[in-house]
Amino acid sequence: DGKTISTEIVNRLHSESRAFLDRTLQMCNPNKTVVVTHYVPVPQATPERYVNSPVREAFIADCCDLIAKAEKNGKFVPTLRSQPSD
Repeated sequence: DGKTISTEIVNRLHSESRAFLDRTLQMCNPNKTVVVTHYVPVPQATPERYVNSPVREAFIADCCDLIAKAEKNGKFVPTLRSQPSD
């Protein structure tokens, strides 16, 4: 719509995306569902060279709460792969 992006817009979009994932994971079939994201979903999977990066928050989305909730309901099998680009 021609507006300049702001932290408020980015944060709102992030919140909406997390809410979508939360709703969807609660009703999905765990045998037929794959979630793929360009974000690292847990801080523990941060590539070593980015652990103290000032822009780390731009590509790490802490989804531990969503994962724990899905695991509790038997709907999550963790498989993480982090492939940083040079």
